[in-house]
Amino acid sequence: MLRRHVQTTLLALGAALSFSACAAPSTPAAPSTLAAQPTSPAPAPDQVGSPSSRVTVSSTPAAESCSGTSALLLHQAPELEAVLPTSVQGRSLARWSVRGRCWPERALQGGTAGVDDLVERIETPGGAPINLDNMAYAEARRTDTSTDPPYYVSIATRPLLDEDEINLTLILFFGSASYHDVAAGIDPQNYKQRTIAGKEVLVGTEDMLDQNDNQRGRPYFYETIDYMFFLITDDDAWAADALGQLP
Repeated sequence: MLRRHVQTTLLALGAALSFSACAAPSTPAAPSTLAAQPTSPAPAPDQVGSPSSRVTVSSTPAAESCSGTSALLLHQAPELEAVLPTSVQGRSLARWSVRGRCWPERALQGGTAGVDDLVERIETPGGAPINLDNMAYAEARRTDTSTDPPYYVSIATRPLLDEDEINLTLILFFGSASYHDVAAGIDPQNYKQRTIAGKEVLVGTEDMLDQNDNQRGRPYFYETIDYMFFLITDDDAWAADALGQLP
């Protein structure tokens, strides 16, 4: 049952990425999310686009405090940070989070215009507008870059009803990891289902991803009704400890 559900999620991601491929300038690097300090575009205006634009812009303080702020200083979704582990295998992790428009602004390299373009391409014509306020992301990664390996675990709120919001969440969520081949990265057949720490998880291979100072290992994908989780590590024991601390 879970495998079928996760497969559907990955296939939805494939369709969304194919539709929006020309919207994003490139696949974003893992930020240390969403590389160690992501590019921060200009602050979001109160309104985006023409009066007929269907984009719903976040009006929360999150949108105002996003630009020019170090990722580790952002704590816009503390409820998500609280779900993530504070340490794995005795090594402490630093947690940070973004909410609303701040997430795609930091993840994409196209600034405000890039966010608007991506959202407009994903939205179904005639459908309900994407509400960026429904989106939130948090990440936990090493605090000591000199000794600890570049593993991380991240979480995103899983939209429950709006398929466009689900697709945008998936694009940003999976986009935090640099896949060599996006098509292969979203194909469920390239993942093996494993039971780790009592949870059914889809596990990819190391050759799917760039191996660099910000990430090392293979992708692990796990989701619940409320959340999506993504881990990168080459240590099964690290993955088991991290997953064991998740709901």
